[in-house]
Order: sequence, then C-alpha cells, then structure tokens
Amino acid sequence: AQLAALLAEGKKSSLYAVIVDEEKLAPSVDAYTEGGELAGKFNIWIEGFERVNLNRVDLAIQTALDHFEQEGFTEADLDRVKAVRETAFYDGYNSISSVLGKAFALAEYNIFAGSPGYLSEDITRVLSVTAADVIRVHERYIRDRHFVATSFVPAGDAALALADSVRAEVVEEPIITGREAELATTPERNVAKTPSTFDRSVEPPFGPTPSLTVPEIWTGTLANGVEVYGIEHNEVPVVRFTIRLRGGLLLDDPSKVGVAHLVAHHHLLDGHTNLATLS
Repeated sequence: AQLAALLAEGKKSSLYAVIVDEEKLAPSVDAYTEGGELAGKFNIWIEGFERVNLNRVDLAIQTALDHFEQEGFTEADLDRVKAVRETAFYDGYNSISSVLGKAFALAEYNIFAGSPGYLSEDITRVLSVTAADVIRVHERYIRDRHFVATSFVPAGDAALALADSVRAEVVEEPIITGREAELATTPERNVAKTPSTFDRSVEPPFGPTPSLTVPEIWTGTLANGVEVYGIEHNEVPVVRFTIRLRGGLLLDDPSKVGVAHLVAHHHLLDGHTNLATLS
C-alpha cells in the first residue's frame, strides 16, 4: 500500500508528475493494492482525457516507473503516506472509531489472522514499514514483471486502445420491456426453518428507553479573535478540526455566481464555508 501511495498520491508522486503535470494525459492517477488470502493485485488506474491514445498513457506509466526507480523517495514522503493510512485506520471509512467499524475489524482479524487482537499488531506493521521494504517490494513485484493491461475506449474508437490488444467479449443480459413482474416473482420453496429456543414470530417487548450522554463542549477564543468550540474524546488518537468562514453562495457576487464552488465546499443553508476537515 505504501508503494502504491508513493507512486500515485500527491503532486510529487512519479505517476502524477509525469502523466498529469508533464504529459497532461489525464486529470488524475490512482494506484492501489488488493490483498487476498492466496494472492494480491497491484493496480494502476488512469482515465485519460477525451481522444487520448492509451499507448501514450502506457509509455508515460513506464516513464514514471523509471523515474521512481531512479529518483526514489524521501523519508518524509514515506512518513506522509504512513500518516494517511494511520489516520484512515483510526478515523476513516469503516474505521475503528465507530461501533460498526470495530465489529467488522475484530471479526475480520479473527477470521483471517486467527485473533481479533491482531488489530493492534496490524497498525504497528503498517507504521514500521521502512524505505528498504518499499524498494524490496517494488523490485520483487513491479519491476520488469508481467502484467495484464485492459483498455476501455468509446464504441467505434478501438484505435485508441493499447496496441496488440485482444477484444474482450462481454455478455450483456437483454433488457426486455414488460417482464418486470415476472422477474420480480420469487418461486415458492420449501425450506426447513432453523430450530429456535423461542418463537421468532412474536415481537419481543421493548427494553428500557436508551439514554444519551451529550459530551461537554468547551469554548475558547484565539489571539486573532476566532471563536473555538471543541469536544474531547480520547478513544482514538485523532484530532479533527473544521474551519468555517461566513461566505458561500449567499455572499457570491451575483455577476460571478459559482465562485464559492471553486474555492471551497459550501453550505447553502447557513451561508458558511467549510474550508477543511483534517485529521
């Protein structure tokens, strides 16, 4: 994962520098890994601009990989990508900051690693990755290795695909108007019910009304007059803050409507601009 991030995340990354900045073949690049029980995949995904020949993109990828091999990366670069992954571990999508995230994480570690406690060991392994580890993975799995390249081009523009590509036959299910009711009908099946110690057809009684303990909100004022509101929660080592400025669409110049969209994500209802939410 760290190798993929070093190759594609940020404007200093080799893939971004060559494909987006220098060659201007695409608006962005992406590289990521998919781990499995028996094997994994290393993916590079690039969606080029209109009418861009994918052979040019393929050449640019090779140029970027050569650049990465020659120029390398700094310890600061590696620390940056590890910090991003540590933040996602604690506070990202489906992370352990939520009850649901904890349940999924503990169950998955118990299944695939044999212990739910592997959760702590896993993040330690991520943070202990060294520059030598990244280089070793690059040389073993990426450098001069075989790969599968797929081209997705508009209908009738096969010439934009990579040279020597073989057309893939994709089976498409026909869409037939008027068969919705037929296809939505599920045939009756005699399935034996799982034995239970209680009658599942009877709705259980409601338990006690749950109570909510609202966290204490502290306030303060910075030296420049900016008011600060905060909530302290010590379960995960993450600091999140949002800067809100009065602005947005309500304060747009009528002759230049849309400026707020270009500058930041804005909230139409309260006329505030959310500049950043950083962890």
